[in-house]
Amino acid sequence: QTNSLNISPDHQMSGNSFVDVDAEIDTGYTLTDNDILELASSRDNVEENDVQEEDDDSHPPPDVSVSEALSAVAVLTNYMEQNAESFKDDLRSVHSLHTRLQRLAILHLHQSRIESFFIK
Repeated sequence: QTNSLNISPDHQMSGNSFVDVDAEIDTGYTLTDNDILELASSRDNVEENDVQEEDDDSHPPPDVSVSEALSAVAVLTNYMEQNAESFKDDLRSVHSLHTRLQRLAILHLHQSRIESFFIK
């Protein structure tokens, strides 16, 4: 057995002493089998509660306005046009989606009446 790290024999540790290194440390407390089982079961309860909290915290995604969707599609179109080689087949679909969103935005427009700007 060669010592490739050049550790002096006084500082070398056997495999068994390495595995049992924590046994030499006095913590002042010895866990019983019941203590270990109690810790394990309380950890399971905490994990179950975490899963339930995650379910409770799940909210539906916020509503997206037509103008926000148009803006996002414009950014996507710009990106795809900059990388046209990778997206040449998909660019037509995105342009079609952009056109449909523009039509939808027009349908959602409404003109205010001038009377609503005057104080009564």
